[in-house]
Amino acid sequence: MTTHSFDARASIAIELPDEAATIALGAALGGAVEDAFESSIPVRQSGFTIHLCGDLGTGKTTLARALLRRLGVTGHIKSPTYTLVEPYVVNLTKKVESRQDLSLYCYHFDFYRFEDPQEWLAAGFRDLFSDAALRLVEWPENARSESGDPLPRPDLCITLINNDVGRRATIEALSAEGRTCLSQIRAPIGGASLRAG
Repeated sequence: MTTHSFDARASIAIELPDEAATIALGAALGGAVEDAFESSIPVRQSGFTIHLCGDLGTGKTTLARALLRRLGVTGHIKSPTYTLVEPYVVNLTKKVESRQDLSLYCYHFDFYRFEDPQEWLAAGFRDLFSDAALRLVEWPENARSESGDPLPRPDLCITLINNDVGRRATIEALSAEGRTCLSQIRAPIGGASLRAG
């Protein structure tokens, strides 16, 4: 039986027994992000960032692909391990008659190969973190700003850990917009078990 709850601490832990549950979580996140871009002026102006943390093989790219699919990306979704970033543009269709369709830029980053945190600056990615876009960042801990600080604070931080029964995803909201997205992930997700973190 799948259980779920949410509390004001703005974090949840989700047991993901298999890849299908990880894909279902990515799709649920994609729906929440789509709603955020369609309904929130702050999100449309400054964008939305999700950090994807965890060891190799914990499902970060699988989750990102499912999220991008839910937003409408078609065709092959490549891992950005060697290219560092894969850009996409999706059209979010209006849900309210008075709204126009919205083109959403999505950037899927992977900083696994960074050996020096300053490589983020040298790669010229700073501007992409100030755009009104969706940013999915794998291995964010490997990149630093010019002051040596970590990347700009994300709206959501998702940590994936393999365990005996699959993997666990811990999702922490770090902004008001992140909390709104997190609160939408209440329905059972595939075979996942959802509980307050």
